[in-house]
Amino acid sequence: NAQLVQSEKLSAVGELAASVAHEVKNPMVGIVGFAQLGQESTDPAEILEYFKLIEQDAFRANKILQNLLEFSRPPEMEFEALAPNDVVMGAMALCVHQLQMQGVRTETALATGLSSIRGNSNQLRQVLLNLMLNAGQAMEGSPKKLITVSTSRPEPGFVEIKVGDTGPGLADDVKDKLFKPFFTTKRRGQGTGLGLSVSRSIIEAHRGSIRAEGAPGVGATFIIRLPEVS
Repeated sequence: NAQLVQSEKLSAVGELAASVAHEVKNPMVGIVGFAQLGQESTDPAEILEYFKLIEQDAFRANKILQNLLEFSRPPEMEFEALAPNDVVMGAMALCVHQLQMQGVRTETALATGLSSIRGNSNQLRQVLLNLMLNAGQAMEGSPKKLITVSTSRPEPGFVEIKVGDTGPGLADDVKDKLFKPFFTTKRRGQGTGLGLSVSRSIIEAHRGSIRAEGAPGVGATFIIRLPEVS
């Protein structure tokens, strides 16, 4: 199971590769440009300003790569108290640019004052990343491409994270099979059919549940329910 989780994670990293390369390229262009301007300048104050701009872009590129490396690394299976909104924002930071490249907009509706959940941040981010990348692919032919991620406390003792899209939706027979290993609605070569199965195993290891809602023509919503820290 651990090997499957890591395999699916590296599959997601492969999907993000073009996005990460693009994101790192932007600050690198700035670094090269400001370095060239600094070499041409004779004003010490101006040169110092260029150094500051170079430093800012270098930190930006490093943060992008650090996020990816932390996500790629096999996690230590330690559970800790986590803020649900922080988990959501950490996952979105990894894939928002990839989704933008596909013409997909993202919105959040994060509740305030949520209790902590107990879990492994790396694995929960993997689940959310999988759901968002799946949603982006599902909306490939949709006129409106929007992913909404929300958090709430539906009842005492539980926190819910929802990932909704404006894609083609889900038929009842598909919903029954979604979390089965090797079942996929993607075109050949676009997925292993293990992403949702692995996601369910991760959520169940967190003493939670995951389900799908939606109907043809009205998009799909995946709902993760996790217990609060008692």
